[in-house]
Amino acid sequence: MSAKGAATEVTEVDRVGDARIVGMDRNDDMVSYIKDGTAVGSVARKSFAESFIGVHLLHRLNTDGMKVCPTGRPPASIRCPKASAPA
Repeated sequence: MSAKGAATEVTEVDRVGDARIVGMDRNDDMVSYIKDGTAVGSVARKSFAESFIGVHLLHRLNTDGMKVCPTGRPPASIRCPKASAPA
């Protein structure tokens, strides 16, 4: 259920204040629910940055720009599987 749907439902059944509702993404419809106390808030993501970072990391991974277990040197807290012997 969306945060707007939850806010609408809580309002319709007269239970405002019994649930803490937080929306995801930039949604102008949520502003009135936040102002009247039906919703606590809304989280705004940076969608472009998320996509850019994902594509950038995939590019580095596929062009050998990023070493991944077991050929790289991971932090001691990360356990990588043992590399199998070449056939």
